[in-house]
Amino acid sequence: MPTGINNRINYYLLTLHYYLRKSFLVTRYCTERARVLYCGLLKSYMRKLLILSLLLSFAFTSVAQQFTRIKECVIQNGMLKDVELDYDPNTGDRSIVINGVRKKLEDVYPKTGPEYAKGQSWYVNNDSIIFNGKPFKKYGLPRVLGLTEISKHSTYKGVRVYTEVGLTGIVEVIYMPVQRGCEFQPYQISCGGSVQIEKVNGTSTTMQFKAKATGLTGSIDYEWKSNNVFVVNGQGTPIVTVDITNIYDGDKISMGVIATDAKKCPISDLEVVYVSKPGSQPKWNAKDRKEFIDECAIATKFPEAQGKAYCTCMLDKIEKKYPTPTRFEKEYTKEVLEVWAKECLSKIN
Repeated sequence: MPTGINNRINYYLLTLHYYLRKSFLVTRYCTERARVLYCGLLKSYMRKLLILSLLLSFAFTSVAQQFTRIKECVIQNGMLKDVELDYDPNTGDRSIVINGVRKKLEDVYPKTGPEYAKGQSWYVNNDSIIFNGKPFKKYGLPRVLGLTEISKHSTYKGVRVYTEVGLTGIVEVIYMPVQRGCEFQPYQISCGGSVQIEKVNGTSTTMQFKAKATGLTGSIDYEWKSNNVFVVNGQGTPIVTVDITNIYDGDKISMGVIATDAKKCPISDLEVVYVSKPGSQPKWNAKDRKEFIDECAIATKFPEAQGKAYCTCMLDKIEKKYPTPTRFEKEYTKEVLEVWAKECLSKIN
């Protein structure tokens, strides 16, 4: 309760108690002998009691009407929109004023209904739904999305289907509104068959990958993607060649492929592989690690156990960034080692 209103109510209550006591005392002397004096006082006190009662009623009404203005996402006339409403933190009630009349939010915008998936038999029974002639199945849990993240695409059994804004090409995930509040259930395309990426061979500058598809029919188109290498040959076919000239031995690269058959129903696979170049420098082995730790521990001039603990910590960080001793010797910087040194020192102290 706000402090100002709370103080006002306390004042009214104390004043009301005062006049109630006065009225009780005056009533004892409001007799035939003292009618003029005491009965006049009684009437005055009763009028003040009435006024105080009205003030208290107003004060309590003010407390009851302390709302917080919030927004909530709803579907109105088939369109997603945010509406402003009043939230009562004392009761948890939500209300909205329509044409000057305050109504419960539930009465104006029901939480569920024919425009939402919740309560629909196909949603409750986890059935597949058909979108663009292809089956889609529930994918993960419902999530809240913003109005600018999705756009209306079509309708499925009276419930509108939404897709990501700006999406082009084949739609792999759709979103169905579950209930008021912009809560959506993702559905993912569910095609028969599968595709798997296999590494074929490689040289010091290129690597080849093959997509092995099963359960697909007719002509198959392959769309290859990677976030750190370029496809130089074979795009659209099951075998591609990528350029690894600027990738170090031991680095990881990601390869993804989407296979689409005559039914135009895409399936995909994503693999992360380590680059292994013929004739490249060997990775850290047991001998390399022992030599590094021994030499490092002597250089620190720490007690033996503390020195080895510090150097082991340093080597762990070095191996993650530099997969081979050669790369470490060529690429390390003093600034990076100083940062790691502080971190490792804090661990052993």
